Amino acid sequence: MVLVVLAAIWAAVLLPPYLQKRRAFHPHASIGDFRNQLAVLQRTGDPYAPAPMRTPTGRAMSRTDAQRRRRDVLATLAASAGLTFLLALLAGGSVWLLHLTVDAALLGYVAMLMQVQQQRQAPARTNVRYLAPQGRPSATQQALLRRQAN
Repeated sequence: MVLVVLAAIWAAVLLPPYLQKRRAFHPHASIGDFRNQLAVLQRTGDPYAPAPMRTPTGRAMSRTDAQRRRRDVLATLAASAGLTFLLALLAGGSVWLLHLTVDAALLGYVAMLMQVQQQRQAPARTNVRYLAPQGRPSATQQALLRRQAN
């Protein structure tokens, strides 16, 4: 009975590293692990990309739908600015405050559209950092390089 318990303890200690080593050197394990890692990366996506816009029904909005929506919002804000300007000219008073508020909303929306356009045209962010080009190595560096090459 004592020998069976000792054998079970030794198996519990020695068997997991043996199985991990065997699985690591299996030729298909690296391919499967690579595919799993790619699947995880694909699910994570670009952390800097904005979340896709959704329609009221819940489906993702296509690029043309988003452009149409932006155009409609811009036209509505521009028409509101024109209408409030005419009302401010006719009525005066506190309607000017309403007109300035609509103008601020229009300018803010145009600034947001410009920012979106710049982000779309900007190159993708990368984690690669390029080293600055070095000049010609000094005589001591050349001698050291020759020693290392031989």
